[in-house]
Amino acid sequence: MIFSLASRIILVLALASPLAHAAGDPATAAVNHLGLALLRETKGNALVSPWSLQQALAMVYAGAHGKTRDEMTAALGYSADEAELHKGLKCLREAGDALAKDGQGSKPLRTANRLFVAANLPLKTEWLDLTKRFYGAVPQSLNFAPPSAATRAIDDWVAEQTDRLIPSVIPDGALKRDTKLVIANALYFDLPWDELFTKELTKTEPFFTAPGRSKNVPLMFKQHRQRYAHKDGFQIATLPYAGEQVQFVVVLPDDANDLAKVEAALTTDLMAECTSMSRAELRLTLPRLKMEPPSMPMKESLEKLGMKSAFSDGADLTGIWHSEALGNPMIDEIFHRTFVELDENGTKAAASTAVILRPKNGVPREVPHMAVRCDHPFVFAIQHVPTGACLFVGRVADPEPAMSATVRNKPKK
Repeated sequence: MIFSLASRIILVLALASPLAHAAGDPATAAVNHLGLALLRETKGNALVSPWSLQQALAMVYAGAHGKTRDEMTAALGYSADEAELHKGLKCLREAGDALAKDGQGSKPLRTANRLFVAANLPLKTEWLDLTKRFYGAVPQSLNFAPPSAATRAIDDWVAEQTDRLIPSVIPDGALKRDTKLVIANALYFDLPWDELFTKELTKTEPFFTAPGRSKNVPLMFKQHRQRYAHKDGFQIATLPYAGEQVQFVVVLPDDANDLAKVEAALTTDLMAECTSMSRAELRLTLPRLKMEPPSMPMKESLEKLGMKSAFSDGADLTGIWHSEALGNPMIDEIFHRTFVELDENGTKAAASTAVILRPKNGVPREVPHMAVRCDHPFVFAIQHVPTGACLFVGRVADPEPAMSATVRNKPKK
């Protein structure tokens, strides 16, 4: 599930390059397909980076075979031409890296990939060559025992790549001693608007969160001539960032109650069209935004899209590694975290994706067992094993008793 609160606005960061203009480009189509598909899995506010997710998932896809590959192809919006997919994702990454900020050569849009690899893991040479060539993913040896230290190492790398906008992506306890590989992506974005909003024009006004309900929020205002289209039941408006190589896209229903209907009408072709719409004079009112949801597991959402076997004992990811002794790989979980802050000056945003892989023989096997479910009162003890002596004995009748203070009566004089 992706982070949700309440809003009527859909946010898309679109790279305005010749590649992004081509609706048929496999990489652009896959990125937009996944973003729209995951958006439809949510309610209320939603923030996801299909750019970050596809960088990581395409590396997994490069090692998938059989049913696992077929499911990923359909769920992630991939075309039959895998070579063009990898080439296209590389072009997207390089186009972002080529952006310069304020003529100083700094990079306002950065994508970094890293492979955190357990020692002696027999990764396939062809897979390593592909991930390095197309994704710039450098292998880094990492000891996953203890898992807490490995988690800190990966999170520190993510924090460094995102200017600490994403301080961590892997929750405590997510990595296990049998984790063998984490495919990590980090995305950082920081650009001012091409023309800044005038702060004096920002006013606190109602924002209607639901029929009959509203809250007062700061609404920014500007008038400019930019890309615009009015479709059947909704408007599309754009707002360029400095250099006009990246734009902010707003898709706004005509009727506040028709957001679900509008989302259903969005397609990858329509998103590609946003980079070439005709221009019109716009009066744009836009709320300030700051969204920083916690790290979210993506397994359930991707399974709903049809990507199932990769997370199961039936996974065929042997293009990544193959070892009878160690066990062949499966995805344990995928974590994704995002951040965006939008104000009168511009936008800061970041995202990270971590795909955790482990051997299939590391999955607990189903064996005959007795269930011990402590969901009613019980007695416990803390016992010294060599002697059998109990250090503590107790009873749990209510794990969360009401805390009440006991007042002592003052002794009479």
